[in-house]
Amino acid sequence: MATAVIVPTLSVKGLIVILDNIGNWIFAIGLLIAILMAIIGAGALLTGGGEPAKIATGKKILLWAAAGLALILLAKGVFTVLRSIFGV
Repeated sequence: MATAVIVPTLSVKGLIVILDNIGNWIFAIGLLIAILMAIIGAGALLTGGGEPAKIATGKKILLWAAAGLALILLAKGVFTVLRSIFGV
């Protein structure tokens, strides 16, 4: 007795939904990492004790945390635009 093979079909709408779900996970993880890095950078600034190297490191960490946050917000916006274009 032969068994039927079910081949799933994938539409543009289905692909956008899958990418949106992946994007939501990446957004949440990236947001947590950005917050953690901002806390670490602020801690480095507060505990720098007047040492220029530690203060510079803290500023650099805060700068990259802000850049990462901007990047993940931009990526979230791309998914929103794609959903509005395809009406998902």
